[in-house]
This record gives sequence, C-alpha cells and structure tokens, in this order.
Amino acid sequence: MKRTINKTVNLDLSNYEVNSFVILGLFVHQAKKEGWTQEEIEAVAKEAKSKDYEHLCQTIKYYCEVKQEQISSEEIWEVLSQLGFHTHYLASKPIDNWDEYDRSNYRSLLIKSGKLKKMYGIYKSNVSQNDVELVTSHPNFYFKKEEEAKAVMQQLIADGLFSPEELHILHRYRRQ
Repeated sequence: MKRTINKTVNLDLSNYEVNSFVILGLFVHQAKKEGWTQEEIEAVAKEAKSKDYEHLCQTIKYYCEVKQEQISSEEIWEVLSQLGFHTHYLASKPIDNWDEYDRSNYRSLLIKSGKLKKMYGIYKSNVSQNDVELVTSHPNFYFKKEEEAKAVMQQLIADGLFSPEELHILHRYRRQ
C-alpha cells in the first residue's frame, strides 16, 4: 500500500473489533487531535471507504502507529532534582538507550514526585487493568476517588444506558 499522506497518528487499533464507523471515527478524532488538515483526513478516509470493510481496516491501520511518549532531559533533571536524586542512574543514561525497565523506573519517579496521579475512569468491561495504558480511547472524564466513579457508573446503569456487565472502574496514572 502506498501512503497518499506521509504521516501516521498515534493510535493502537489492535484492541478493537468494531464496525467501520468506529474505526474511522477513532482515526479522524486522533488525526484532528494531532493537527492533521481536513484535506489530509479526507484523503485517507476516501481511500479507506473506496472498497470493503477489510480494505477500510487495513488502510486505517496503515496510517496508525503506537508512538512512545517523548521525554526531555530537562524534565528528567527536574524530577530527579525535586526528589533529591541527583546521582540517579537515569540522570546520565541517554534517553535513546532506555529500555522498558528504565521507563518503568522513570514512571515510578513521576508518581513519587506527584507529576502522575492515580485517577479512576469508567471503562467497558472488555478492557482489563493490564491493558488500560494501551487503550487509545480513554474515558473523557476521570475521578480523583474510586467512590465518585462508582456513583457515576451506578447512575449510568440506573438510567438504563448500560447493563452492569458492560462497565467497570479502572485506574490509570495521569499527568497533573
């Protein structure tokens, strides 16, 4: 497949088994969020819709990739300085050489420094806690307390918008 637009969006569709409208909608939403022009979005959408469902999925996936969050050396130094960890090994290790262990350590330092806070969201029941960071369509709203999230979820169920089996509360860490 040849790209008509030489860009990709930061979107992981591997966890989605849904209809073409949702797949296309996720792509359009993320492309707008990342500053694509309307013409670029329409070009990809037109190509995706030119054939069948399988072609749509392949086309959209072709323009998607999961990108690592960019971390600056200034941010690292700020966090290490705040915590008094001036001699921490991450202060001198080039970011390009970081592995998952290093990223996990840095994430722990962000939590300890208060730059990441535990928040609670209402998710569809097919999303597990282990997969919560991989999901690309997170809830629009997070709660500081799990009890608040439970109250809203119970109201959604009471209003008949969802059944109890469709939703559950998960946590994730978000930047403050």
